[in-house]
Amino acid sequence: MKSLVMKILFKYRLKKALFFLIFIVINSLDAVSQTYITWNTSVGTNGVTGTYPVAGSNGIVTATLVGAGDPLLFESPAPIDLNLIVTGNRTFSTSGPNNLPPAQNLVFNFTVPVVITRFNVADIDRSNGRWDDSYNFVGVAFNNTTSTNCISTVNGVTATGDFPPTGHNEEFATWRNSCNLINTFTINYLTTANLTTAYLAYSMEVCVPFDGINLGPFCINSVSTLPTTIACGITGTWSPATVNTSVIGTFNYTFTPNAGQAITCPITAPITIVDCCVPTLTSATTISTRVRRERSIWIKSEDVINFGSVVPGDGVVYHAGNFVELNPGFVTGSSACFAAYIEGCTGNYAYRPQATVNKKMQDIIGSIKQSAVKYKSQDFLKTHSGEPDISNSILVYPIPANNIVEISTRSVRFNQVSIVAIDGKKIFEKNFESSNRLQVDIGRYASGVYIVKIITENGQVFLRKLIKN
Repeated sequence: MKSLVMKILFKYRLKKALFFLIFIVINSLDAVSQTYITWNTSVGTNGVTGTYPVAGSNGIVTATLVGAGDPLLFESPAPIDLNLIVTGNRTFSTSGPNNLPPAQNLVFNFTVPVVITRFNVADIDRSNGRWDDSYNFVGVAFNNTTSTNCISTVNGVTATGDFPPTGHNEEFATWRNSCNLINTFTINYLTTANLTTAYLAYSMEVCVPFDGINLGPFCINSVSTLPTTIACGITGTWSPATVNTSVIGTFNYTFTPNAGQAITCPITAPITIVDCCVPTLTSATTISTRVRRERSIWIKSEDVINFGSVVPGDGVVYHAGNFVELNPGFVTGSSACFAAYIEGCTGNYAYRPQATVNKKMQDIIGSIKQSAVKYKSQDFLKTHSGEPDISNSILVYPIPANNIVEISTRSVRFNQVSIVAIDGKKIFEKNFESSNRLQVDIGRYASGVYIVKIITENGQVFLRKLIKN
């Protein structure tokens, strides 16, 4: 008899130890769970709302009973404290009369898509301790479940009767890791023994995995990397590993979390590549932070630049395809760092050393000279020894021009004017007997830089730059 008692006692202690071990494991999983839904404390007759943090504000979730029959009543917060269920505004409950088929459906809707990292349900029937209902999940797929005194699967739960017949508050289940971003899901209740759901408490933890993470849209040809740690502290890897910004469009990138975290399944994020380079910019403002600006054609600046850090080459950077024009009013402070150079929309901002800038300008001047060589290169910047320098008296304005450009001289007359594109193609030419003023309509020309060639009466050749907006 004593031996039998010892065996029973050993089994009881072993069972208790195993339960304690299981509880520790459950709690260790809880340690990596995420943000609880905070439910409103007001009581509704057919629904309740809750909030969850999203980028410094809140997402909204609504839980609504739909379908035929008398709706169940919502109580928030639920007046219980059972294992994985928490009290206060982290828990809400449904309560209502039994024997009212058909059962209702409970629908959850989220304003910002979430991954459900943990979903808890507990029976709070205070009269007979029964879990008198069964249900399936619709629109959400879990990959882990834990339950006590009921049969739960990743798809739902099955009613199993009294546990124990004389007790109450004994049945609960927890589902983890929904493995998909969802905006909505439904608990589809089923009648069991002609009973509908009566008294249940719910709490839920969620993660908005890409909250605060820069997933674009990215500019074409920019340099873009994806973070290995996303929201909720989840770490992992991306496939593809880097963003391909060479093609405009929307493409799927998959984040696979590392093992042992609240999210274990791969999550797919759409990433969009756009052409975000606009042609021009005119700016007149005070800049006291790091600024990067690029345009496909030109930038005109009257900015006051006050930013510069102790890091070499860390400053304000402007670049544009044709020119960066620093107009009266542009000022750099004594400790400011500023760089401007010719380069179209690349998404790269290098605070270039002076030698690099000079070489870039020399390359541009060289390309202009090569264009001029395409016709009468022997006349390029031709001057006559012994004659006064009249180059300053030949004007082309306005610069830049939109429609009408005027060519005029003060101390000399000319009899030929031509305009050449930067690639050397002649797009305008006019010969006349003698003049000191000419207007040309360039409204139909493409935006860009052109060379104006003026030949005077005595054969001197002068070149002027023309910029078309």
